[in-house]
Amino acid sequence: MKKNYFIFVFIILALFLTACGEKENPTDDTKSDYEITWVVEGITVETDAKVVKDTLPEYNGSNPVKEETTVATYVFKEWNPKVTKATKNQTYTAVFTEILKDDKTDYEIKWVVEEVTVETDAKVLKGTLPEYNGESPTKEETAAATYVFKEWSPAISNATKDQTYTATFTETKKIFKISFYDEVGILLKDLNLEYGKNPSHDYNKIDTVEYKYTVEGWATSKGGTKLAGLPEVTEEANYFAVVKEEKQKYTITFELNGGSNIAPITYEYGTSIQKPNTPVYEGYHFVSWCKDSDLKKVVDWPITINGDITIYASWNEQVPIKAYLTSLLAGYDLNPYSYIPETMRYDYSNNLIKSTEGVYDFSSHVNVSSIEFGGFGEQWNMVATNINQSNLFFNALTIVEGITASVTASFNNYLDSNPGDTANHTFKNGIYNVTIKYENNVILLQLDYSATFPVIGEQTAQIYLDYNIKTLNKTCRVQLGDANALKYEVSENSYKFAIRYAGVRRAYFEVTKDANGNVEGNIFESTGIDGKLSISSAAEFKITKDYVSVVGNKAGGMIGFTGYINELYSTKTGKLLSYEIREELSKIVYNTLWFNLDDVSGINSFKQETINNEIKTYLNSSTEVFVPKKVGGLGTKMLSRRFDVELRTQYFYYYDSANDKYVEVASKVPMLFVQQEYLSAFSSDIHSSNSNITANITLGANHLTKVQADYATMIDIFITNKDNMTSESILTYIGQKK
Repeated sequence: MKKNYFIFVFIILALFLTACGEKENPTDDTKSDYEITWVVEGITVETDAKVVKDTLPEYNGSNPVKEETTVATYVFKEWNPKVTKATKNQTYTAVFTEILKDDKTDYEIKWVVEEVTVETDAKVLKGTLPEYNGESPTKEETAAATYVFKEWSPAISNATKDQTYTATFTETKKIFKISFYDEVGILLKDLNLEYGKNPSHDYNKIDTVEYKYTVEGWATSKGGTKLAGLPEVTEEANYFAVVKEEKQKYTITFELNGGSNIAPITYEYGTSIQKPNTPVYEGYHFVSWCKDSDLKKVVDWPITINGDITIYASWNEQVPIKAYLTSLLAGYDLNPYSYIPETMRYDYSNNLIKSTEGVYDFSSHVNVSSIEFGGFGEQWNMVATNINQSNLFFNALTIVEGITASVTASFNNYLDSNPGDTANHTFKNGIYNVTIKYENNVILLQLDYSATFPVIGEQTAQIYLDYNIKTLNKTCRVQLGDANALKYEVSENSYKFAIRYAGVRRAYFEVTKDANGNVEGNIFESTGIDGKLSISSAAEFKITKDYVSVVGNKAGGMIGFTGYINELYSTKTGKLLSYEIREELSKIVYNTLWFNLDDVSGINSFKQETINNEIKTYLNSSTEVFVPKKVGGLGTKMLSRRFDVELRTQYFYYYDSANDKYVEVASKVPMLFVQQEYLSAFSSDIHSSNSNITANITLGANHLTKVQADYATMIDIFITNKDNMTSESILTYIGQKK
């Protein structure tokens, strides 16, 4: 208990001593200096560490500033608290006076009408609504419109600044009546049109049987001069139609029903027409002109023209054989190109070059853009060459035109003198020995003569034509000398011909056309001396409105070639788009697609040279040898090339004016081949083996699809058919001179 008492006394004493200890005076009279701090906008800009007691603190910095705002600026006013003598540590803060940027209490308001200030209110109190005290604004009317005050712009609002208000007006266009009258003054139409509009009215005067009317324009008075055009509306106006009146013209058409042609004749209405000259129809007697195709209503001459009319010739048949002869002579002149597009002819403009073109020196780089591409390939050139050579025979047939009339007249005279004999007739007509026969529904004409022909010179010639009046089939055979002969047959939708030319070429050509105009054909060719060793080639082709596809086995430009080629052309341009080759070597089948270099991007020049019997190719002006990539791997094609650029033959032509003929040019041009199975990898393959080349095949996807599709279908069919014709069977078909 005593111990606890002492502890209590000790605590009380400690508290007493603490309470009675020395306290700090706020003014700290014992200090001799103080720290004074100066603050501007929360930032201490100056600290005076030892300001002597009872001296007045002094700010030594630049005049305090506060950044202006969008609505006010600020000016230093004083320090807070007010600066007094130093008696303690003290902080002074800068105080600023705010000055609003717009302290105006009134504004000037202007009122403008048509660019004229009509009222100025100089002191409109801030925040009050301005008021226009003048007369309602007006705007003078014009020739085109009147105006009514609409509102002030901008919309009137409480005054916050000097403001100009401009009067706006609603415009109303003036309306004028425009009247249109016909040529005799009868009102056609009244129009109410705004000022400035272009008046118009469609007026067509209905023709009569006698007159045709043409409305040529409008005049300002009846019968007045035609205006160049109707002016814009500026006032009321009347316009009168200007009409040209012409007599109607009508045509008499003559249906000769087999007789000699009479051209249609046109006459004015009301013309009186006399009976025309009697027409001619060999083998028939003219009876009368009839109004109807049934030949029952005879025309009563003269007639007065009051409309189009067709009159029909009526005949009595004399000797039918004359009509048969006419039918024979009317259809002998077959054009061998009649089923072939113009673009696929050797004389088409895209296939023609100059005589100095088509031969290139690739010992130095030649720009791809300087090379002619798209000529005929071997297969189509075979077709074109045979058709070209067959023209020699067809041209010989033109002499028939010159003697048709006299031959027919001679035969008719014979029949008139010998009505019971229609079997045969032989006679002389100039240089021609003529034979005409009719038996077993077949009429024939044979001409024997001698003449000089282009290329082959003077030859004895025979032309033999026959026509089956039941089947309507026609056959023609032409013999020029002993070594040249042609035979062709024509039916409604097909023809075929065979030629023997100079004793070294035999060819058979057959073509058909379907109802849609699509053409299919084939050709068999054998070259070599008759009766001795010959080389046979064949081709089949299809022609649509878009493509010409031809497959064959002719490859004169490829030594030892034993495969098949499928060529694709554009029907529109005649250009060779691409071809694909199937070739079998050592029981390995290669399928290679070939492209013109102008359908390959990234290859712009070509050079080729032979060093130590090795062909070296250079592309794109490079001195580095172009490297084709091998197939590689362990397959049977591992050593073959996936792609390469080689020279291939394309055929162009130039016209030899001195000899009046087209000359073939076998042009060697560089082409790219790619094995079909590596086509998709071509771009990466060529770059991997030739780092300086980035190339792509740019031939249209539809073209590429087409050539591959034809290749997949046409070649196998061709292989089956290619031996259907031999040299011997062609000669048998042509036959011998009659």
